[in-house]
Amino acid sequence: GIDRDGLDAGYDFSDSGLLIDSAALGHGVALGSLVLAERHLREGTLARPFPGAMKCEEAYYAVCLERQSGRPAVTSLWDWLIARGRAFNERLRAEVAPVDGQTDDG
Repeated sequence: GIDRDGLDAGYDFSDSGLLIDSAALGHGVALGSLVLAERHLREGTLARPFPGAMKCEEAYYAVCLERQSGRPAVTSLWDWLIARGRAFNERLRAEVAPVDGQTDDG
């Protein structure tokens, strides 16, 4: 088994962006979102210690008041978010091998 003594020592972040930034400053290893780490990985301030990625069943949701959902600014933002997400997923599929046993469809 794993010796768990001392595992609770160290930093505890409630903000994933700060977690990634802290790792980029040399404060340890981070397990986090490739979306948040993308800039650091591209700039070389972070490196992936092993290949592969794990799918996360968690999601983010864009929400607004129903009466505002048809506003041009809201629909433009929604279209932009979808386009950015698709572009990121395409780059990710090209750059990252899935973890053993996982496929793109789950």
